Amino acid sequence: METLSFKITSDHFLLCLFLSLLWGITETTAASTGEATSSSEPPTTSSTSLTKTMTPPRDAEGFKSLAQTETSITLRWKNVDATFNYTLVINGEEIIVTATAGPEVKHTIRDLTNGTKYNFQLFTVFEYARSTGVNLTAVTAPPNAEGFKSLAQTETSITLGWKNVDATFNYTLVIKGEEMNVPASADTEVKHTIPDLPSGTKYNFQLFTVFEYARSTGVNLTAVTAPLNTENVKSVEQTETSITLRWKNVDATFNYTLVINGEEIIVTATAGPEVKHTIPDLTNGTKYNFQLFTVFEYARSTGVNLTAVTAPPNAEGFKSLAQTETSITLGWKNVDATFNYTLVIKGEEMNVPASADTEVKHTIPDLPSGTKYNFQLFTVFEYARSTGVNLTAVTAPLNTENVKSVEQTETSITLRWKNVDATFNYTLVINGEEIIVTATAGPEVKHTIPDLTNGTKYNFQLFTVFEYARSTGVNLTAVTAPLNTENVKSVEQTETSITLRWKNVDATFNYTLVINGEEIIVTATAGPEVKHTIPDLTNGTKYNFQLFTVFEYARSTGVNLTAVTAPLNTENVKSVEQTETSITLRWKNVDATFNYTLVINGEEIIVTATAGPEVKHTIPDLTNGTKYNFQLFTVFEYARSTGVNLTAVTAPLSAGGFRTVTQNETSITLQWDKVDDIINYTLGLNGKEIIVTATADIEVKHTTSQLTSGTKYKFQLFTVFEYAKSTVVNHTAVTAPRNTEEFKSVGQNETSITLQWNNLKKIFNYTLVFNEKEINVPASEELLLTQTISELTSGIKYELRLFTVFENVNSTGVNYTAVTAPRNTEELESVGQNETSITLQWRKVNAILNYTLVINTSMINVSASEGLDKVKYVISNLTSGTKYNVSLLTVFVNVKSTGVNYFADTVPSTVDSVHVTERSVTNITLMWHRMKNDWDYRLEMNGENRTILQSRTMDEVSHSIPNLEPGTEYPFRVITLFSGLSSIAYEGFTVTGIDCANGNWHVTTSSIQGTVRGLFSSAEASNTSTQINGSTGNSSVSFSGLYPGATYNVTLQYEKNVTTFEQCRHTVTIVPPYLRSSCEYSAAGYSMSIIWNKPEGIWTSVEVNVTGKTLKKLENGKHSLDISGFLPARKYEVSIASVSGDVRSDEPFVFSCLTDPRGVIAGSFFAVLIFAVLVCLVVFIFLKRPDIIRKKQFIGGSRQSKEKSKAIPVAKFPDHFYQLGVDENRGFSQEYESLIPVGTDQTRNAATLPENKPRNRFNNVLPYDWCRVKLDTPNPNGNSDYINASYMPGYNSSKDYIACQGPLPTTVNHFWRMIWEQRVKGIVMVTNCTEGGRTKCERYWPADSKPVPQGELIVTLRSERQEPDWTLREFRVKNRNNSEQRTVKHFHFTAWPDHGVPEGTEVLIQFRGLVRRHIERDGAGAPTVVHCSAGVGRTGTIMALDVLLQQLEKERAVGINGFVHKMRLSRPHMVQTESQYVFLHHCIMDCLQPHENTEENIYENTEENIYENEDMIYANATALREFPQQKNINYTT
Repeated sequence: METLSFKITSDHFLLCLFLSLLWGITETTAASTGEATSSSEPPTTSSTSLTKTMTPPRDAEGFKSLAQTETSITLRWKNVDATFNYTLVINGEEIIVTATAGPEVKHTIRDLTNGTKYNFQLFTVFEYARSTGVNLTAVTAPPNAEGFKSLAQTETSITLGWKNVDATFNYTLVIKGEEMNVPASADTEVKHTIPDLPSGTKYNFQLFTVFEYARSTGVNLTAVTAPLNTENVKSVEQTETSITLRWKNVDATFNYTLVINGEEIIVTATAGPEVKHTIPDLTNGTKYNFQLFTVFEYARSTGVNLTAVTAPPNAEGFKSLAQTETSITLGWKNVDATFNYTLVIKGEEMNVPASADTEVKHTIPDLPSGTKYNFQLFTVFEYARSTGVNLTAVTAPLNTENVKSVEQTETSITLRWKNVDATFNYTLVINGEEIIVTATAGPEVKHTIPDLTNGTKYNFQLFTVFEYARSTGVNLTAVTAPLNTENVKSVEQTETSITLRWKNVDATFNYTLVINGEEIIVTATAGPEVKHTIPDLTNGTKYNFQLFTVFEYARSTGVNLTAVTAPLNTENVKSVEQTETSITLRWKNVDATFNYTLVINGEEIIVTATAGPEVKHTIPDLTNGTKYNFQLFTVFEYARSTGVNLTAVTAPLSAGGFRTVTQNETSITLQWDKVDDIINYTLGLNGKEIIVTATADIEVKHTTSQLTSGTKYKFQLFTVFEYAKSTVVNHTAVTAPRNTEEFKSVGQNETSITLQWNNLKKIFNYTLVFNEKEINVPASEELLLTQTISELTSGIKYELRLFTVFENVNSTGVNYTAVTAPRNTEELESVGQNETSITLQWRKVNAILNYTLVINTSMINVSASEGLDKVKYVISNLTSGTKYNVSLLTVFVNVKSTGVNYFADTVPSTVDSVHVTERSVTNITLMWHRMKNDWDYRLEMNGENRTILQSRTMDEVSHSIPNLEPGTEYPFRVITLFSGLSSIAYEGFTVTGIDCANGNWHVTTSSIQGTVRGLFSSAEASNTSTQINGSTGNSSVSFSGLYPGATYNVTLQYEKNVTTFEQCRHTVTIVPPYLRSSCEYSAAGYSMSIIWNKPEGIWTSVEVNVTGKTLKKLENGKHSLDISGFLPARKYEVSIASVSGDVRSDEPFVFSCLTDPRGVIAGSFFAVLIFAVLVCLVVFIFLKRPDIIRKKQFIGGSRQSKEKSKAIPVAKFPDHFYQLGVDENRGFSQEYESLIPVGTDQTRNAATLPENKPRNRFNNVLPYDWCRVKLDTPNPNGNSDYINASYMPGYNSSKDYIACQGPLPTTVNHFWRMIWEQRVKGIVMVTNCTEGGRTKCERYWPADSKPVPQGELIVTLRSERQEPDWTLREFRVKNRNNSEQRTVKHFHFTAWPDHGVPEGTEVLIQFRGLVRRHIERDGAGAPTVVHCSAGVGRTGTIMALDVLLQQLEKERAVGINGFVHKMRLSRPHMVQTESQYVFLHHCIMDCLQPHENTEENIYENTEENIYENEDMIYANATALREFPQQKNINYTT
């Protein structure tokens, strides 16, 4: 809202006087009326017909206000008499109160105004007579305050605010039962702060409006104090893409908000003493600034700051480059020139400092030979390390020692040598082939070489190998062994001898026979076989023989043979056990290794050897009660003893049919079949034997009594015949169990009943019988057993019987009656809802009338009406826009059904208000308060319906509508959405802004006229001293009476429905005033003074043009300019114009100036005299030295012009350079001047368009249309594609570079758009942002690592390394539309002095080398952007140097003039000054002569004053003659 300004006039004064008089008259009238009303004298009535006067009744007593609301007051008084009426006077109106019989009278006056004081007068009335009257003052209750809300909070206070109901009302604020009085205030808003509160606490407030003694009904509000900041915030872990923070948990119920790079992260509450949170998706090796806020409800703490970094990436290409016995050289790719490295070996760390090289090499000396080292390489950025790269490398091993042949066979040789190290392998070379021998742990290594020829000599070479390294090698000679003999066998044995025989291998070979470690030499024989007997052996013994063929020192591998002597007979053979079908024999074991052969009825049975002192063997498959004869032989290998004889018998059969025939709780009766005629039996029970003698019956029966109920008993039955018992017959029998206890129903549903009883024993089963069905309940270890009977019918009574079951034996049984629950209702549905209620309906279950409704843990009993199929019920007092879970239970005889669940929703509320938080030309952002987190919204605007789904954690909903028409009114509707339900729409309107800059503006020295598309209703032009309202209508606006040369801020506004919208702001400079001028000559005609007047208006400078050359004079109070460098007796045309900022006066004032002619006559005389002397001198020299005339003449301009495009070979360049530099650089000057008009006739239409002029830093450095860089734009007819940049030729193509001006504040976004669209990978900057106090270029990159948005791009500074003469940076550029990221290198040359060229060539040549390496490595395929301030002088110099050095390297020739000519065809003024042109030649000369330093002061002529100096002074007439050949240049680069 803007403050209204006006002037007080006499009319205003008279109006105020009139209102004051009117106010006084009104009060006087009101006072008179009040006096008349409150008079204590009753009205008198006189009549001549009355004969007597009636006595008036007395006044009522106890007249007081009993109660009041906002619109009524209830009065009470004692009744004077049951027959009296009363008259109540209020504000001059009378109310008749009729008589009542009670002791007191009550009367309520309604339709009153809230918060108002009323004067009452009560008269008792008897017939026509009134009492004197009783007065009473009472008030109505005031209204509640509106807008009651929490405005602010700290850790110890809460500031509340509300709309002031009335300036005279007080307020009472209730918190925790305590009341605070807030006095009346004249402000429209009331603010009150409650101090000394605990932090992070929720408070419930109640606000009452107080008028005198009356309170309003009260307004409730919940607010919280801000929580405390957390403590001990620190970074506890980082990776390349994440940082883990940890801090002390303030409270288990508090959340936290973590802010990083302007984005907020919600960290939910946890119960622990500390909170840990990991931020993912970060950039490696980057420093981040965090801000952590504790959040309680909607309140934040003040916040804690922390800086942390991500770990840098691991180095790549980590490998061992070389090794010796004492050192290892490692190498890896350099991650970044600013990163250090830590190399860990054996727990020790080595620091490797940062390097600018692309590859890093590091040698670790003084290492032991043949040792494996585990290296770990970490990239280090500040305090953070990368995860590390592991590498194993080794030093070279030593040769082994003591290499010898330790064993050989017919086809192999086994070598042995001293093991150099347990981890070393070896390479064995034999006959040119290599064999790998793997590492072993012992002190020596043995290796066998197989597949050799027997009896052959071999030469070996052995190398020690550690990982990939070999030793020098050791040589050895060895032979193979002869063949083994064949057919070795034992041909005869006795108890004390063995005879062997084998095939003779060769008549010349001996044999060695080894038995029990002793060797027997058997000499060579001539026969085909050899036979040998070994005497004096032990009986029953196995002997191992080994037979070797022997040739020279080598034995064959040997032939093994086992032979035995005969064994002895066994002793103590007897029968120890028998069954019906088997006999078990036992005898003394002769030897643990001996077998036995048992012969029965002519059949042999093999009994294998055992280790014990005795042998037991059972002969199966025999006939019961039969005698058998046995013969037993001891067997050792293939030899038997003489044998031992034995007789034994089998046992009788077992009884059959052993079973239980009856049982009760204390006895069991058993029965079995008699075995043949056997009458004796033994019955075993619990370790005791019972002798049972059979009778003559076929079956035997026996009863065992005094047993325990429900117990299992195991019986054993034996048939007894002579001394032998039959095999046992086992039988298990049980006594009957007793009945269970506590049998009852513990639960039921519609189709099942759950029963419970005491478990008598854990091993008992149970049988449940109902409806002629049986259910078996298995045994359980539980003390109480539960069984559910399912598939029942709802609401039915069932008769149940339960039996205890033990081993298929039932108890007598227990009876019980139970019922099932009713079924659930059906067709439960919501048939209606509003913001506070839901109507449910369901189908009745059979004839059941009782139901229970459960909602939010509250139970509601519902009784249905008879005769209706469906039940309907309304649930009220609900919260709007809320989902409720409702359960419906059918109730039948105190049994409830399982319940039916149903979800129903209430309708959401309409939003309170919608605010326009942002308006632009094509975009509008609306915001409103989110009442609940699970509510969504639909926005209807511009013919579109948009459903807005935003973060549920945000209190405010914000939505932007793009692509709108400028200056257009848009109505909108906001509808709250919840679970498919819609609220009543909130309706409003807004308008888009106007782009004033694209309007058509016409400016004169006193007026502004403009045409702007879009809605606006008022206009204003203002500066620091004045404010002028403009005229508007039909999209046009005009201002008059403006001050010449002044700058005004033009504001357009649109007003509707008491709402004012600021549509746009635009800055316009008025044309400065017209100047008049004159001149005076001085200094004998070589100088002149230009003098001008001072008209009304503002100007910042004066432009003076003398014969085409422009000088600018800043306004400093003086009105003249002295210029030297003229010739006497000459006439010069002068023009003068005023300039205000960038605006020039409409037309210059043009006049002629004459210089002083008085010195011309004298000058002519002396000139003739000097000319005569010079002629004589020339004649004299010609006569004396005619050879001078014949020398080579100076290279003229015409010749230069013909050869300027040719490349100069390297061999001729020094001479060319010398020729250009003679006669005070005359050749350089001529060549450079020939370049001035090149390309200037080409069109620059796009650059001169009005909308593009603000995008140019200088008005005379404009790109040519044919080669300008165009930005991508969705509107092909628009002008938003313009940027002051040109494609430039290089050595390889016509678009190797882009030359552009340094970005302006308004073109930084355009600059980064060009970088992205042209896919630029490198930027070369050859200016500083500020030089000599003047801004050369806007800083377009971030000052720190915090990402900075540039339009649709986000630019992040990833690294920065400063060197003495330049700074290298790396940017990460991210597109916000598709999240694509690119890396851009920034080469910033900082050593180019203002108004000159670098002090030497070496630094710039080195800098160019850095750029060239980047282009060749990473920048191929995309242009490199080069800029200074204007983008022509230094820019052209560095580009030309790069191309010329490429040409020099590849062609061994350079064409400086030709390439500068080529550049100027693409962009004007490239290589802007002659000094820069000369500097290029010096760079080439220094490259050809790298060890020579030229001391010539050739650069002292820096960028000419015509480009840099504002107070232009021309030193001599030569400079003046050059004026017509120069352009109007007023910028620097």
